[in-house]
Amino acid sequence: MEISLTPRQEKILKAIIEEFVSSIEPVSSRVILHKLEIDCSSATIRNEMAELESKGYLFQVHTSSGRIPTHKGYRYYIDYLMEKSSLSPFEAQFIKQKYEQNFTELEEIISITIDLLAKLSNSLSIITSPQIKENWIKDIYLSLISSNRLLLVIIISTGVVIKKVIDNPPGLILDKLEEVSNILREKFCFRSLFQINNEITEERGIIENLLLEKFINCIKDSLIEYSGELLAKGVHNLLNLPEFKNTEKIKKILELIEANKLREIFYNISLAENIKELKKVNIIIGEESSFAELKECAIITTNYTISGDTIGLIGILGPTRMHYWRLVPLVDFIAKNLSLKLEELTLR
Repeated sequence: MEISLTPRQEKILKAIIEEFVSSIEPVSSRVILHKLEIDCSSATIRNEMAELESKGYLFQVHTSSGRIPTHKGYRYYIDYLMEKSSLSPFEAQFIKQKYEQNFTELEEIISITIDLLAKLSNSLSIITSPQIKENWIKDIYLSLISSNRLLLVIIISTGVVIKKVIDNPPGLILDKLEEVSNILREKFCFRSLFQINNEITEERGIIENLLLEKFINCIKDSLIEYSGELLAKGVHNLLNLPEFKNTEKIKKILELIEANKLREIFYNISLAENIKELKKVNIIIGEESSFAELKECAIITTNYTISGDTIGLIGILGPTRMHYWRLVPLVDFIAKNLSLKLEELTLR
């Protein structure tokens, strides 16, 4: 977006946005004059506000009311005017303490993270589970649940543990379960999903080949199904906000989540063809998402990593009337602590 405002207009726009985010009320020229304490009249402020409205940065709900920011106004504010605040020492310490727990599985860390972000942001927290396509299988084994059911366990190098209950294939001799597990380890351990293929060793009998093929397909399906799964928490936070008193808006957001469309949005807003190119916090406002259901929403997202490689995305969804200056550093700080904890888990 091209910078097209005067310094005074920028000050006024910044003041209006920050006042509106806090008060939820249209902002009048009198409020701005008092807030900025600049050497000009209320009439001058009104003229500047009218100019900002004509340029599409502000909107007047009623002719006798003050102004509120448009999506264009928010975008200008974020790109040029926002001063990011730092987390309070208490808040930063609270987050660090959450990650000092002795986690044994990645799922525990993801659960803590999504709860923490929902609580501290008062928004809908969203996280994609680690993309494991380029990570390798650390271990794999089968265990018996019942005479006709098996548990397939796949442990990924990132610490992800995938568990899948499968029917006992016809022809599998149960006392050979360990032997089959060893075959699977030999075939898949230290290989990525991209490297896994459907080759079946010719030396083995036809029944074993068919069994092995069944397990191969099951492993592939499990890895693909798990990779990049989107998790969300904090719908109750949105219900408490005035923008979402109309429960129909919440319903549409939930439908996006259920249809896996929100995951698509999360990756689209990265503005990068390859998730590894993400290096900063991204913000999308209203129609920028290209989904009508989110035209009154904003999303803040960033990546989390292991050894510098991006493996997933984390962020929040809320109304466009959002405390961007506080929530951007919050999302960034939690993502960095999540990355450090995942790094620690993989080194064990």
